[in-house]
Amino acid sequence: MVNAPIPDTQNNSFSQTDVFTITCSTVTNTEEKVFTWKYEVLQYLRSRRRGVDETHVCIFQCFLAVVTPQPESTQHEHLLPFAIYPHLLTNTVSYFPQNDSAAGPSSWYKNYPVAEGNRQSPIDIVPNEASRDRDLGPLMINYDHCTSINISNNGHSVVVEFNDSDDRSVIKGGPLDNPYRLKQFHFHWGGKGHEGSEHTVSGKGFASELHLVHWNAVKYKTYGEASTAPDGLAVLGIFLETGDDHRWLHMITDVLYTVKYKGSITDFKGFNPKCLLPSSLHFWTYLGSLTTPPLHESVIWIVLKEPIEVSEKQLGMLRMLLFTEEEDNQKMRMENNFRPPQPLKGRRVRSSN
Repeated sequence: MVNAPIPDTQNNSFSQTDVFTITCSTVTNTEEKVFTWKYEVLQYLRSRRRGVDETHVCIFQCFLAVVTPQPESTQHEHLLPFAIYPHLLTNTVSYFPQNDSAAGPSSWYKNYPVAEGNRQSPIDIVPNEASRDRDLGPLMINYDHCTSINISNNGHSVVVEFNDSDDRSVIKGGPLDNPYRLKQFHFHWGGKGHEGSEHTVSGKGFASELHLVHWNAVKYKTYGEASTAPDGLAVLGIFLETGDDHRWLHMITDVLYTVKYKGSITDFKGFNPKCLLPSSLHFWTYLGSLTTPPLHESVIWIVLKEPIEVSEKQLGMLRMLLFTEEEDNQKMRMENNFRPPQPLKGRRVRSSN
């Protein structure tokens, strides 16, 4: 055990040195403990009324990089803060309770009749039934001047927002008549060991699915206006399958503890999602909808055929987010945040090759 003075919480004072002198205790480490500890300590620092500012927070985050154990195995013991160690989360109720007729996707039509519309998403893509369209040009993704702004927990996914005031980050070509601006990206995922993608391929799902959302700024003045128009949005879907660590995904998973709860948001600048693209940009495309309420039928879907590989550990970091706010008594783990495939209803699915 490492013994050191505990910060003076009675007087709301906090010194820079205190970051390095938190009482520690040897405990069995798990990824969830490390994740929860990071969030609780950061919130503790930010809650002090005097003696701590963003400089201390930055020092703390650098400190984490040095002392936080890398949870390669739950069989080893590591040092973690004991004085502020939180209780473990045990509730795994899903925001998308697939079998809950009162709240799950199967009941969305009650408040959103369009849920039973003719171009709802996601769908099951059957490659042998997709028609090769020689009129589809190559997909061109220009993210060279991408400017991410923040990362947030919106209550059903983690979202990275971008500056969309101009055409610095666009997608064009393929089924699109003009460039579409990047607005945000988010993920959908399942429980541990389970599929969590929204689209499926011949009935097979993937561990997760990344959605890069773009809007038609040529025809519409705002993202809000575009999101209700038949050709307003273009969403690039990328499958994530379990395998080795993804080289760049850690840039996102390393900051997830700062947006653990619904409604939380933090600065996240300088991230370029180009690093999350697979090597091949061959795709399927069809006309569909948003996959969460209000389910507007406004999306030109472009689903890449080649998945990217991520580790189970990286997926596990996503599952440590919560559907609930910090003040809520019931903590609901964020997992299974996907809508199942919807009927094709005569739509044509086209293939780029």
